[in-house]
Amino acid sequence: VFVLASLGFFLSRMRFKTAMLIGVLAQAFRTFVFAWGNPYVVIATIPMHGICYAFFFAVAFIYIDTHSTRHTRGGAQQLFNILISGFGNFAGSLLAGLAAKHLLIRGTLLIDYRAYWFVSASAALFIAAILAFGFREEAPAVHTNPVK
Repeated sequence: VFVLASLGFFLSRMRFKTAMLIGVLAQAFRTFVFAWGNPYVVIATIPMHGICYAFFFAVAFIYIDTHSTRHTRGGAQQLFNILISGFGNFAGSLLAGLAAKHLLIRGTLLIDYRAYWFVSASAALFIAAILAFGFREEAPAVHTNPVK
């Protein structure tokens, strides 16, 4: 809640792309900590989920909102939500299941969670690289024809 409440402060001082990179890199850090496996540090990093959520998802919703017209805003937000919560959850679940299946400890049905979380952390770093080099942040267009 604190992170979401302070998001406006941070967004007034940084670009959307920078904020989203903070969110993705925080997720990579969290999952690297999970791979490391120290239970005290894992517990200490659980609240970082708020940083990951606010600095990626909330910022992405705000970016879409500021770059849409009144006519397209609802559809743009709905499409983003379907991609993230629908397709993204489905694809993520499938990939997580495949990773768990391929990361079984030989001769057991136990998952090598260190490797599992390392795969997740590596994926977050890969996504951060795509975001850093592939996302071209544009200034919002000025809409001169307001809806009446």
